[in-house]
Amino acid sequence: MENQNLINGGEQEIMFTKIKISNQEIKNRIVRSATNDHLGNKDGTVSDKQIELYHELASNNIGLIITGHICVSEKNRADETQSLVSDDKYISGLKRISDEVHKQQSVVYGQISHAGIKGYLNPVDFNDLSIDEIDTIIQQFISGAKRLEQAGFDGVQIHIAHGYFLAGVLDNTINLRNDLYGGSDENRIRMISQIIQGIKIACSDSFGVIVKISANNQQLSDYDTHLLYYANTLKQLGVDAIELSGSDFFRKDKDETVYYLKQALLIKENIDIPVILVGGINSVETINEVLNKGIDMVALARTFIVESDFITKIMNGTKKSKCLHCNQCFVIFKTKFKNCVFLKENEQLVTSFK
Repeated sequence: MENQNLINGGEQEIMFTKIKISNQEIKNRIVRSATNDHLGNKDGTVSDKQIELYHELASNNIGLIITGHICVSEKNRADETQSLVSDDKYISGLKRISDEVHKQQSVVYGQISHAGIKGYLNPVDFNDLSIDEIDTIIQQFISGAKRLEQAGFDGVQIHIAHGYFLAGVLDNTINLRNDLYGGSDENRIRMISQIIQGIKIACSDSFGVIVKISANNQQLSDYDTHLLYYANTLKQLGVDAIELSGSDFFRKDKDETVYYLKQALLIKENIDIPVILVGGINSVETINEVLNKGIDMVALARTFIVESDFITKIMNGTKKSKCLHCNQCFVIFKTKFKNCVFLKENEQLVTSFK
């Protein structure tokens, strides 16, 4: 089915118009936001179940698919099933993902992260690291991106949200350093700048680089000022798009929608860079609300847990997802061996939003 189909009684929806991010033309404005699937092998390799997952997503008309976060450090995973990109031996398995997505003419980016203080075996506090240790992590991110390119991915998303390592580096309530990597916005973004610059050098011009960054910080009343500085710096570094997510999405009332539109518009109105918004978007109405305001792409995560075919359903007239934003997907897989209250026992797709 072509992306610019006339649907819903002949009305052409903006969500099915093409867009260009980096050098890639994306068939519509829909993004599958990075979602930890908890389906990876314990040795860090890609599992058959993950390939089934990406086949299911890609075959259902999602323009850009961003993988669940892939760890750049073998010692600093967020959980025991998180996929790794810390060694060349992982390239062949990751290529299975890119091949599967490309079969359906979708674009695929790999999200890379370091667990930081959220590491399940070796928590890492940025404040305790030496300059040499920081340099090592910078190189891990650069090498991870290069391996994703070798694995056939169209680009990389750097994870700077949800309390993981790089989110803490930017957060002045967490980053208490007083050297070149702390004490000011310029210093706090220095490590991320070095990662992006390194990726730009290591990878080809056609390899996209986007970031996922926190839209809010509940402890900082002036966070919007910091966010604008960071977004402008990312633009100057040549980042191809910014995805906004929040630190409190899981605390939102289940009836609340479009959580971080204010911050997305703040960036869009002040900085010339494509903006992707995730959070509280689970219907044709909310998708169009975001896009009609001028935001470039909309990302969904929990919605695709229960309905990986939600966009296909929209093409066939569905208006709203079954997703209730109840957040049971964060815990139910541990006790009921399923991912959503609407899924059957042992029915494995995706589990938690990352």
